[in-house]
Amino acid sequence: MKKVLKIVGVTLIIIVLLLVASPYIFKNKIKEMVKVFINETVNAKVDFSDVSLSFIRSFPEANLTIDNLTVTNYAPFENQQVINSKSIALDFAITELFKNTTDGPIKVNTFYINEALISLKKNKQGVTNWDIAKPKNNTSAISSPEPERKPFVFQLDNYGIINSVFSYEDQKEKLRVYVNNFNHIGNGIFSETISELDTQTNLNITLKIGETEYLTNNSIALEAVLGLDLEQNKYTFKD
Repeated sequence: MKKVLKIVGVTLIIIVLLLVASPYIFKNKIKEMVKVFINETVNAKVDFSDVSLSFIRSFPEANLTIDNLTVTNYAPFENQQVINSKSIALDFAITELFKNTTDGPIKVNTFYINEALISLKKNKQGVTNWDIAKPKNNTSAISSPEPERKPFVFQLDNYGIINSVFSYEDQKEKLRVYVNNFNHIGNGIFSETISELDTQTNLNITLKIGETEYLTNNSIALEAVLGLDLEQNKYTFKD
């Protein structure tokens, strides 16, 4: 009996040591994948202080955290930040880390943005500062390039934006919206076409049009099912 307990104890110690040490082994791989993902998808200056990987924080899934991430625009909103977030956390199956580049992207199950300042703007010419996604390369029918490879793909079970601040300014319409204490969580299955999300939102909002302030730090709590039709660019509230 003592021998069995000793074997079990040693096995548990080895498992714990692997859970603690493995993130350091994979850290450089993950950090490089984050950089590739950003460079291939975003037309803006993106910085972050660190990338950490944990097998304990969200066990049995792996947790990837990007600290102090900022997204800064180029012209015509040069040097203006779109996002400044304390941390962004992603969870995915540990087995996803053992994929080769030919096995496809890492599938992300959970995505949370924590303590972010999100600043959206539209100038007088109608140009928006959030239109920073790089366009997909068009290929001719004659050429047959390799299929596009992405380091990450989002197949989310749940997501959230926690304790954040959101602002929107339309310079042409002289419209300003400021939202603080913004907490939004949702769950459902995302797809590249149609998604349905069960959401909960709490926030304080200030709304100003021209020189008139219509809302001043009003509290709003909302539970809603959102329908997203990304192909048709339609967003609806469902019963």
